[in-house]
Amino acid sequence: MGSTGTTDFDRAGGCCEPHRAPGCDDDDVAACVCDADPFCCDVSWDASCVELAALSGCGRCEVPPQPANEGACCEEAAEGGVGCEDRDVAACVCAEDPFCCEQEWDVLCADAVDTLECGTCEDRYGGPSCCFVQPGASCESDAVAACVCEFDAFCCEVQWDGQCVAEVEKLGCGPCEGTEIGETGQETTGYGSSSSSSGSSTGGVGDSDVTATAP
Repeated sequence: MGSTGTTDFDRAGGCCEPHRAPGCDDDDVAACVCDADPFCCDVSWDASCVELAALSGCGRCEVPPQPANEGACCEEAAEGGVGCEDRDVAACVCAEDPFCCEQEWDVLCADAVDTLECGTCEDRYGGPSCCFVQPGASCESDAVAACVCEFDAFCCEVQWDGQCVAEVEKLGCGPCEGTEIGETGQETTGYGSSSSSSGSSTGGVGDSDVTATAP
């Protein structure tokens, strides 16, 4: 997946900047962050690791104010941003998870709309693909599921939720557009693309409207 060349983004760098390589150039900050999220030192130092460094007090990174997200509450913010288009739903979710209104409306915030009973996301499950939220544990590809669940057992023991969907590409377990490397090692087309009439290729929570429920 991706380019075969090595760029500055691929090398371990400053703790306040995301990069593909695990860890960062300050061992103390890295140890502090990775104690809370081993992904940051095992796989990649991404934007969530930078945020963790700032918000947990592990480092002195500044997290700039985020713009408001005007997108659907059942989807992660496509361009970043906090909250969602239905302010009542957003307030309900953020009462339990302030991150969603302070840093970013991510896939976990979209998941929380249903799980916290703040609203109902219609047609939530986008088919059997690993690139969509599933009502139960695991997904259609045993190979992709095994790869994700090696780092996040919840996905194969409890539910294949939005975090599991995000980890498919985040962990390099497979693509959510174009082709799939199947269980036999052969490429099959359309992985996570047209298997359902709803759902984005990365968020997996659908394009349908949310029906607000009183918190």
